[in-house]
Amino acid sequence: MTESSNNNASLYDRLGGWEVVNKASDSFYEKITTDPRVNYFFENVDMVVQNNKMKLFFAHVFGGIPAMEGFSLRRVHAPLVE
Repeated sequence: MTESSNNNASLYDRLGGWEVVNKASDSFYEKITTDPRVNYFFENVDMVVQNNKMKLFFAHVFGGIPAMEGFSLRRVHAPLVE
């Protein structure tokens, strides 16, 4: 990839695409589910489903995939902050 085409690539592509998103999310959840300071947030959470959602979120915010229809971070996190 030339420098010019690299400048036009999404952050997702420059980081390494799905392979990197996949590894980053797996590593993130491995660490937080073993950390007693935060792991209680995930006691009743299906971590396979949660991790897959995070991978899609990372892919989206890094410019790799379009936004998910009807998805609202505010709505899905509301029970955690009420």
